[in-house]
Formats: sequence, C-alpha cells, structure tokens
Amino acid sequence: MSEINIPSPRHVTFGHVQYPPGGTCGPRIQIGLQLVVLDQGEMRVVTDGRAVDVSPGEMVCQWPGGHEHYLFSKTKITTHRWVSLHFEHSVENQQMLESLRHRSRQKMSETPAMREIYDLGYRHRNTRNPRTTEMLSYLALAYGSAYLTPTSEETFGNTAP
Repeated sequence: MSEINIPSPRHVTFGHVQYPPGGTCGPRIQIGLQLVVLDQGEMRVVTDGRAVDVSPGEMVCQWPGGHEHYLFSKTKITTHRWVSLHFEHSVENQQMLESLRHRSRQKMSETPAMREIYDLGYRHRNTRNPRTTEMLSYLALAYGSAYLTPTSEETFGNTAP
C-alpha cells in the first residue's frame, strides 16, 4: 500500500442526511476535504462545472475551494453520508492537498472496511472528550487514506479474514 502523508486534521465530522425527491444542496464552496457516499437514490455532483453521477455504494471526494452543487433524485428519497476533514490553513497543507487532488480518482466504491470505519466514527461523533476526539481524527484519516491510496480498491478491506 502506498504511504500517504496527511497531517492531523483540526476538526472532523461524520454525518448522514436524507433528501426528499427533487432535493438539492448548494451551490456552495467546499471548506474542507469531504468524502461523500451515496446510500440510496440518485446523486449528481457538479464541482467546478464538471458533473459526476454517483450510484449507491459509490463515493466522491470534494476538495477545499471547489464550487459544488448536489442534485438528488427527482422521484425518490436520497440518502448520503460523509466524512469531512478540516486542516490548519498553511502553505504546506495547501500543497499537500493539491498534490493529493491531482493523484486522486474521480470516484470509487466504498469497501466493507471503510464502512466499518465510518460506522464507528458516526456512533461516537457527539462524544466530547479528548481521547474520543483524537480517535475520530484517526478514523477520518484512515477513511480518507483508503480513498486516496491508489491501490485501496484492491487492498483495503477486500481481503478474506
């Protein structure tokens, strides 16, 4: 597996939302690094003028500064989840994120191990103590690394026990 050098985020979020038929989100400007997974329904993500259709089980990565607009199914309920990582603003972090962005894939399927990481983070998202906050940062980094590592589809979470 490739090594990804990502600094510790200053804040992470594990979230889930449901939109009614015809729902939208945005337009907005992405602040942090956000991995978005479609659970059910339909989702088109338009970022900086480029549209990506996402199927259930697939995920996309949204990058800081991107102008994005989410369009959901016109006929059925759509649900999606996300993990967002917010980093300190520094030249080094901006360069790191830009480098990762250029090497990253457009979308991928969430692996079973990634789902387990998400579920653990989501269960503890409202716990307020330093140890849990640190654990959530590590979980978010592991989730992000699984997406950003070039071979993650083949190696992360797809091996027999």
